[in-house]
Amino acid sequence: IAGCAAPAGPISEGTAGPREFGTPRPTATPPTEPVDIVLSWIECEDECAAPLQAVVQLGPDATPLLVQIVTEGPPAARVEAMQEHLRITYEELAAYGETHPEAALRLGEAEYLGLYLDNYAALYRIRSAQALVAIGDPRATSALQVALRSSERQDVREAILEALRALGGQ
Repeated sequence: IAGCAAPAGPISEGTAGPREFGTPRPTATPPTEPVDIVLSWIECEDECAAPLQAVVQLGPDATPLLVQIVTEGPPAARVEAMQEHLRITYEELAAYGETHPEAALRLGEAEYLGLYLDNYAALYRIRSAQALVAIGDPRATSALQVALRSSERQDVREAILEALRALGGQ
């Protein structure tokens, strides 16, 4: 909507005015450790070209971590953190639904957690396969074949098949 603006924060005398919608958010310092670079790409929500390029710059050094993720899914500590985040989110949504029946949850907590944790693991596996292709390390082919055999989700299988084709392994 033209002319709409989001507040930059409390506006008082001597402070900046509203920030236009669409203006980039301030960015954090880019990660420097290989594992953090890889996880930054995998968890990227928008403008993901730079994080992927950072993974590509790691080259074959990133392959072992990406292979581990594409075959096993996210690291346990990340899964635990996401599970806790989802549990809190579920509680907040359930509380909101109590006073706003039109927004009431239609899933129990276990179903909610299962659905979103499954999506989270799929994201990790798909992004790892995509990064392996971008790096182009042929050592990834056998791991991708293993990951393909163990994957049950169609979107993950398709991403892995695409990666195998791109690497000449399928």
